[in-house]
Amino acid sequence: MKPEDDVISLVDAAVIFVRRWIAFAIVFLVVVAIGIGYAFTLKSTVNVVYTTTIEPAVLPGKNNNPATLLTLIKTKWMAEAKEEYRERHGNHLAPVHPAQVQGTRLIEVVSRGANLQKEAVVDSHRALAELVVREQNAELDTRMGLFEEQLQSVEAVIQGAKNLPRPFEIRLKVNLEQKIQSGERAEILMLANEQRSVNHDPSRKRVIAVSVIIGLLLGFMAPFILEFACQVRSRLRELRAEQAGP
Repeated sequence: MKPEDDVISLVDAAVIFVRRWIAFAIVFLVVVAIGIGYAFTLKSTVNVVYTTTIEPAVLPGKNNNPATLLTLIKTKWMAEAKEEYRERHGNHLAPVHPAQVQGTRLIEVVSRGANLQKEAVVDSHRALAELVVREQNAELDTRMGLFEEQLQSVEAVIQGAKNLPRPFEIRLKVNLEQKIQSGERAEILMLANEQRSVNHDPSRKRVIAVSVIIGLLLGFMAPFILEFACQVRSRLRELRAEQAGP
């Protein structure tokens, strides 16, 4: 066999394609039909996002870093909220994700998805938000009570002093008064605010265009694959005939 026999010229390829054009047409039409059928089964999905915004308390005499509060919510209060919700409603807390609002000290609780039940999400957000507010305000009340007791003690010392109050006692009184005045209670600014967005991707036009491209590629390959299969089958018949003998 000559080396040239293993090389398929463009003329041979064109002859094969013309002879087997029906294979190209069938493969192309089948792939495009499947793509069109799939494209018309696509439906736009509606993504829903629920957001609850919490303004943390300002605790006098403590580092009010939102990151620290967020860690406390994730590691402790989330578990407590889940337990309270299960005892109250008999089922599990809806998926909630606490996070810090960028550039602020606010904390937001977010739930997003396409098949969320609004009532369950609102109840879940309320359960977690109310727990955070309750715990923070309870700590604030405890701190304020301690500062007020200390302030009363300092004022009693100042009033009972025979001589003029010392600068230390005056500074301590002013410091305690500033701490008491700087305290702010936590509150829920927004509960389960709902936002909807329609997701149109992937579009029908895009799916059909891709199916046409794939159909062309597979269609161009089909005549040559069919020709190869026919030649293999013909060669096998020749070999069987030779083995069978005259």
